[in-house]
Amino acid sequence: MHVAATGPTTHHTTPAIAGITHHHAKVNGTDLHYVAAGKSGSPILLVHGFPETWWTFRKLIPLLASAHRVFAVDLRGFGDSANKPGAYDSKGASEDLHLLIDKLDVGRVGGAKGGAAKLT
Repeated sequence: MHVAATGPTTHHTTPAIAGITHHHAKVNGTDLHYVAAGKSGSPILLVHGFPETWWTFRKLIPLLASAHRVFAVDLRGFGDSANKPGAYDSKGASEDLHLLIDKLDVGRVGGAKGGAAKLT
């Protein structure tokens, strides 16, 4: 399994929101888009359900970012993440999320999930 970061990006399909930066990470053979906000506090990963994207959390992210480092991901095949051929199941999504957490290098994260993937 391979994980590589590409840093902040400027290409995304959603409007800009102050304090939120867009990023892409090469994870598990695909390119995942995620947003980040907040500079300190415990990290939180927000994971959307079907058929949503990180945008679902656009109003929650600034509230959480006042006391936490917040990350919200577009799962494989959703939003600005790649939709390459491959597994689009709970096992694959869970593996992608675990690798993304490793890439973020922020230690253990708390999470809110909207879909079937679980962070354990």
